[in-house]
Amino acid sequence: MNINEYFQDYKHQLDSIVDSSLAEKELANDITLCFNIVNDYEAWLNSIGNRLESIIYKNAIKVYQDAFSCMLEGHYQSAFMGLRYCFERTLCGIYLSANELELRTWLNGLRDTYWSEIIGNEGKQNEGKETENDKKIEKGLFSKKYVDAFFPELQDEIQHFKRMSVSVYRECSEFVHGNPMALEKIPDILTYDNKLVSLWCEKALVMKRVMFFSFALRYLRDMAEDEKSIVADIIKDEFVSVKPIIELF
Repeated sequence: MNINEYFQDYKHQLDSIVDSSLAEKELANDITLCFNIVNDYEAWLNSIGNRLESIIYKNAIKVYQDAFSCMLEGHYQSAFMGLRYCFERTLCGIYLSANELELRTWLNGLRDTYWSEIIGNEGKQNEGKETENDKKIEKGLFSKKYVDAFFPELQDEIQHFKRMSVSVYRECSEFVHGNPMALEKIPDILTYDNKLVSLWCEKALVMKRVMFFSFALRYLRDMAEDEKSIVADIIKDEFVSVKPIIELF
């Protein structure tokens, strides 16, 4: 088989898997909701405007679209990798947006970012002695310090969303790092797997909720009315039970 024959056959396989993904009636609603994340995310970008950190968000949603395509095509490990990337980069942009010096240093390629820095550590590493990691506890996106600065009325929600973030990030990381539990779920050949489509959609929808909550946490109180109107319907649908957010409309 020459290269043209190989990729013609490969294209037929992809077409068949995409058809199977889209024909799954039980998952049709979840797939549609995950597809709509792109438009909703772009609405947030339009409401935020051309801020320095927007370059991070634009890249994150591009990779999400790639991950969504991989999910439909049966490239499940790549789909989970891209999903985690979008999630981490989005939270990274929101976190760095609060410190222009650190953001500009990152944009200039002079610093790295780490998940532990973004999320904040769960507790001190060594009793009785503060480590460098411990100092990050009050610097994370879900820290009391961050919430007090931008949306203090959300303090009661923070730990819930932090736990969601840690959990869904860890679960997708199993596919990134090739953990045995994840590899057992990945088919040995390119094929359709409804359980993995369902799992991917489940994680994507959790991540959407956390990302949109984090956007609201960081930006919503500072938005002009015309900016808030761009995401009003998205917010009201997603956070109807989060009173401090709904009260802004």
